[in-house]
Amino acid sequence: MRRKILYVCESIGGGVRKHLLDVLHHINHSKYEIVVVHSVDRTDPIFMEEMDSLKEKGVKFYALANFVREISPWKDTKALFKLIRLIRDFKPDIVHCHSSKAGGVGRIASYLCRTNKIIYTPHAYMFQNSELNQLKKLVFLFFERVLDKFCNYTINVSEGERDTALQNKVTAPRKSILIYNGITKTNREFAPDQNTFVIGTTARLEPQKDPWTFFHIAKEVVTACDNVKFVYVGDGSMKNEIAQEIKKHQLEEKIILTGFQRNPMAFVQTFDIYLITSLYEGMPYSVLEALNYGLPLVATNVIGNNEVVKDGYNGYLFESRKVEEGVQKIISIMNNPLLAAKFAENSRHLFEMKFQIEHMLSALEVVYDVARPEQVLLDNNRTITSYS
Repeated sequence: MRRKILYVCESIGGGVRKHLLDVLHHINHSKYEIVVVHSVDRTDPIFMEEMDSLKEKGVKFYALANFVREISPWKDTKALFKLIRLIRDFKPDIVHCHSSKAGGVGRIASYLCRTNKIIYTPHAYMFQNSELNQLKKLVFLFFERVLDKFCNYTINVSEGERDTALQNKVTAPRKSILIYNGITKTNREFAPDQNTFVIGTTARLEPQKDPWTFFHIAKEVVTACDNVKFVYVGDGSMKNEIAQEIKKHQLEEKIILTGFQRNPMAFVQTFDIYLITSLYEGMPYSVLEALNYGLPLVATNVIGNNEVVKDGYNGYLFESRKVEEGVQKIISIMNNPLLAAKFAENSRHLFEMKFQIEHMLSALEVVYDVARPEQVLLDNNRTITSYS
């Protein structure tokens, strides 16, 4: 008999969408019967397009009304009771909640229904956000500590995220499991432009990703260097204001905002350097894609980034919002082809050792299938580890 898994995701976009699609497409459907609960309004077009092929594999979907990002006691209560009814009807063996809001509503609902195994993956905790004031951080920290009592395990996607959780007493050591995100290995189909040096990123134009630092670095580099351009692949609430600033400085040919793209990897394959300016991360899928294609990387020194970018090995790290530092790191790679080639080779090696999808799925199935997964340690000191 197949085990029943209920995935609860309020928002399905960006890294969460990538993670969930990879799991749903590659997990062994002969072992698991799967239902996905998601919000009505916060499921992105790429995920919607994939639903038909996933339905053919037997995956069922349920759009939960009143399941919204903002804290709303009335809507949250209605969503909670609807989810309780769904859990009682489906009777899952496992409920796996992704990100903060789903982690709140989903953990409470499944706990009240006495679900056998309740799992939470935060994909970066809200209290990690350096933009929040201290009071808001303490509020999010308080809720994470309380909600941890309603689940069996927390899966952290980076060592830094797990260390942060343990240091802040968000979860107990015995409940903390590390599983790095993983992706399918693919080869380049498009070659970089031989006449123009291209530096780019794929990210939402939202405060967490700090696109203003990307713009300021780009402005400095294109002013100082010939035959170079920057490409930002993605959409978001900050797109218009940054586009206006690009136009103001007459840099439309040098700094390009592509907007939403259904195949962002077609752009990534043409990059010479991958730049990521995030203020905080869990384990960014965009950087894993850059590793897969063997790109040198320049990234902010924050949790998540600093586990896939090893300073001086496959790229450089710089401190958040330190524009001049970022500029110097990029120009040093541009001016040293041998160094760029070394970083590229090391990126590919790091990807093959740690971040392939087979590693992630084998670890995830251990968590689903084994009574005490925290006692399991997979080969090569990789995916599942726990504190004793």
